Amino acid sequence: MESKLKEKQQSNSLIIDENELKEYKSTAKQYDSIPIEEKANILKLKIINELESKYREQILILQSDLKCYQDQNRLLIDAIQNLNKTLIDERLEFKNLKLLYEAEISSLKKIKDDQNIQLDQLTSMKTNEDKKLLLQNAQLQAKCQELNNQLSYFKENLSTERDKIQSDNIDQLLKVKNMELDALCSTQKTQLGILTEEVNNLRKELMNQQQTSIESTKHQVNTELQIEQLINSIRTELFDIRNEAQAQRFEIENQRNELMKKSKALNHELSLLSSRLTNSNQFEALTTNYNMTTNTTSTRTSKKEDTAAADDEDDEKIQQIIKLFRNHFMVHINEFENKVTSITERLNLEVNQMQTFKIYANSLIEKINTTESKQKSLLLTDHNNQRILKHLDISNAIRNKMQQFIEDSRKKKRALCLRIVLLKRKLNFFEYEVEKLRKENNNLKENVSIAEYERVCMAYKDLYRRHQEYERIILNSDNQKFIIKSNDFQ
Repeated sequence: MESKLKEKQQSNSLIIDENELKEYKSTAKQYDSIPIEEKANILKLKIINELESKYREQILILQSDLKCYQDQNRLLIDAIQNLNKTLIDERLEFKNLKLLYEAEISSLKKIKDDQNIQLDQLTSMKTNEDKKLLLQNAQLQAKCQELNNQLSYFKENLSTERDKIQSDNIDQLLKVKNMELDALCSTQKTQLGILTEEVNNLRKELMNQQQTSIESTKHQVNTELQIEQLINSIRTELFDIRNEAQAQRFEIENQRNELMKKSKALNHELSLLSSRLTNSNQFEALTTNYNMTTNTTSTRTSKKEDTAAADDEDDEKIQQIIKLFRNHFMVHINEFENKVTSITERLNLEVNQMQTFKIYANSLIEKINTTESKQKSLLLTDHNNQRILKHLDISNAIRNKMQQFIEDSRKKKRALCLRIVLLKRKLNFFEYEVEKLRKENNNLKENVSIAEYERVCMAYKDLYRRHQEYERIILNSDNQKFIIKSNDFQ
């Protein structure tokens, strides 16, 4: 750039010298006819026009450069304001998303608590029903054992054929009833095994749900930590960007102040040059006055000399004065051109610096936009959507399992109610048969002697006592097993 400017200046100076030579040759021919004062005025006007044209063009170029720099500064300030607005909007959107995510998590926690309460209620209902069934089974077994003992005792003590026939009939009936009771006991045992398996499956499901809930809480904690880390990184980046923007503002203001100072210096130099031009005009006026005085003196002293010699001498003096004046102005012009070249070089350097700064600012803006878009996509897709979908899938699966479990429990409850009704009917039938046996026993009491009756009563009491002991042992063992299972379940 500098070499090109120098070449242009040299070419312009050569063109100006050639034009001056042509004009000088053309004017030399008409020099004799034109008076000296008009010649001097023409030269002054030419020199003034040339200088003013050069300086005006340079001043216009400098003013256009200043306007460009001012426009660039305004654009940079607008871009920084827009970036600040976008950052504020993105922070508000991120806060709203966080609030929605927390509300969904709280709703899922409430649903989970309700489901746990329902499971506890169902398990408590099942345990109470199991206890009732165990007690009923124990009572039935005790009654069956009592009947078997009574029948065996009656068989041993009764010796008549009538008693034998009745005992045989009773044995057959009791065998049938015992078979039915054994079948019921086996079915109830199988049901108890099925219920225990279901309870174990429920325990496993609860353990799995607890593990899933723990894992979900861990994932939530990890996501919250990641979100906090992202927020902190974003804050640090924003703080760095703000610091860079402030530094850039200070640099722009300093450059603006420097440009204002330079413009003031240029205006001062222009005022100095204008003052020099006025001085040069005064000097030319003095020279003209001096020439006039010399002419008058020469006319007085050398009237007899030839007019041609006087004119030649005057022309030589005028040419010498013009040469001196031209040399003086050429020195000042060269100084001013050197200053202008230095100023243009500085301005070009500043323009290059501003262009590099503009490129750097655009790259920073692009990086900020890309990072912000990536952060938005990651936060919306990876963190929120996937976790929300997982929680929704888990909640739907739990709801489906709970509905199936409730339906199965209702079906089982209906089946158990039907079985209880059947058992009650069978108990009523057994009680009716026991009453029949008691009536027969009373009839036997009337027909049997007192000693035999007392002996039978003692044996019956002994059997009843043993039966109660066995019943206590059996019930205590069942209760202990049930207590252990209930503790494991809790």
